Amino acid sequence: MEVGEGSGGARRTEQAARKRYGLKIEPDRSAAWTLLPLAAIVAAAWFWKGGGAGKGGTPFPRKPAEFADAATIDKRLEAVEAKLKAAPDDIQALLDGGILRFQKGVDNYPDAINELHEARRLGASDPRLFYYLGVMYQEEGLYAKAAEEYGRFLRNRPADVETRMLLAKLQFQAGQYEDAAAQYRRLLEFRPKDAVVAENLALSLWRSGKRDDAATGLTALAAKDPLARRRAEYFLGQIAYEGKDFKGALRHFMNVLPVDATPSLGLPPEEVHAALAANFEKNKLLKEAKYHLEKVVELDPKNSSAKSSLKTVSAALDKAERAAKAQRDKAERAAKAARDKAERAEKAARQKAERAERAEKAAREKAERAARRKEKAGKTETPAEKPADKAQADKAAAEKASAEKVAAEKVAAEKTAADKAAAEKAAAEKSEQPPAASNSTENSAATDKPKTNP
Repeated sequence: MEVGEGSGGARRTEQAARKRYGLKIEPDRSAAWTLLPLAAIVAAAWFWKGGGAGKGGTPFPRKPAEFADAATIDKRLEAVEAKLKAAPDDIQALLDGGILRFQKGVDNYPDAINELHEARRLGASDPRLFYYLGVMYQEEGLYAKAAEEYGRFLRNRPADVETRMLLAKLQFQAGQYEDAAAQYRRLLEFRPKDAVVAENLALSLWRSGKRDDAATGLTALAAKDPLARRRAEYFLGQIAYEGKDFKGALRHFMNVLPVDATPSLGLPPEEVHAALAANFEKNKLLKEAKYHLEKVVELDPKNSSAKSSLKTVSAALDKAERAAKAQRDKAERAAKAARDKAERAEKAARQKAERAERAEKAAREKAERAARRKEKAGKTETPAEKPADKAQADKAAAEKASAEKVAAEKVAAEKTAADKAAAEKAAAEKSEQPPAASNSTENSAATDKPKTNP
């Protein structure tokens, strides 16, 4: 059972059910039931083994497999109707008739309800009467009346787990979350390892405003029950989202993906996709948000809210992609300009070094020619005897060294500028890449709001 799921049958309001079936529902006389005449007690004893018994004499038939066959039911009803014709106030006949009509199916529920009410008015007090009335009221959409009858039954049979589950579910559906939580706590006493009961208790606590208690329960459930883990993570994500902890919600939702993985979440997939889309959008993961919104629209084409959100997210994603492209283009232009500038600087430094080398060579050749001339004249001079030529050669060498140093410094500066531009380009490209969530989402999505119902 899941909180929020229907129990089957029509979902009609109490007024609609009354109008359709003309139910003669009497005022609550529960206060008078504490004083029962001896005849009513005797009638209750008869009821346990009366004509309303199920297959094989089952004293408390609840499920179709326990019901008598159609021919047996019809035969017993004929006998009951004969007794009521002779004695309309026959409590035992009214009880038997109500139970037999219950077994015949939903089309006979209005008559069954009226007969059981009449039996109770006359003094019948068998606790099973409350159970049958509760089931039929619930099927007819009279949920408040059903909850009343289940409560009366449980006051007589407090250990009946099935009925307490039905009551807890009705209380949750009616928004009576604290009452539902109380019922689920009692159920845990009988079923301490039941993951469904633990989950429904957590959801009831959440809906009653106790988010921390709910999160504690769900965290414990996720740790000890692998089959319930994905559902627990999903609801933990919703609780975190509700508390505006969008990063925390993202961590939980990532453990839910892919949506169609096994074991199944057992939740409407369009609602799960809607919850994921909302959280991805809050975390500015627009590609992931768009994917899940597309899934919502695919599964629920009439969902105008999802269509509107998809349009908004698509426009934001296009804008972001254009901005990223512009940033990438700008970074590429800056990197190219830096490369061109560095190349020009390197070329200029090379040319300057070449000029210095030529000057040095010219000075050296000049000195050599002068030396040869003097040698021919018999006046060969040592370098110390011709300081002007040596000074000129030293000057040329110094200029070459200076030019090479300046060129090297300029090349280094331009290379630093080029590296900076390249880093800016890489940062721009990285900003376009989706976070780790994207891969996990798409990988899981490739195989692939939140409504909370125990």
